[in-house]
Amino acid sequence: MTSQHPLAGVYAAAVTPLRADSALDLDSVPALLEFLAGRGCHGIVLFGTTGEGPSFSPGEREMLMRSACKVRASTPGLRLLAGTGTPSLSETIDLTKLAFDLGFEGVLVVPPYYFRKATDNGLFLWFSEVIRKAVPSNGYLLGYHFPNVAGIGFSL
Repeated sequence: MTSQHPLAGVYAAAVTPLRADSALDLDSVPALLEFLAGRGCHGIVLFGTTGEGPSFSPGEREMLMRSACKVRASTPGLRLLAGTGTPSLSETIDLTKLAFDLGFEGVLVVPPYYFRKATDNGLFLWFSEVIRKAVPSNGYLLGYHFPNVAGIGFSL
């Protein structure tokens, strides 16, 4: 008998809802996530490429993550992942800790894209530091390999 990975399933890369003045539309977040869950998604990814994570400040990301947690009451089995990667190591660590403190099951971390000539060893050390300082033993960090957008990727 095989067991499924805790993050197995279909995940929607959610858009980040905005108001007409370009501010976050926090009130619509729970309804958006409930809509996606109602279509069969096992989980939602906030602030991936579709959610335009780098367009938002750490404070804005925190507000949206907190708003997303409200959906847990109506869809208790829904898993939440958040894009927490930034070029800043300390900012990435802080956002990653926050996601796990709020109860997110995992994070999606893009390499530090400002430093496009980072070596494999440099990336290994950077990610090791994020994992060591911010990822709990029951949490998941997914390395986001998207070199066409980030300008840097992992050698596979």
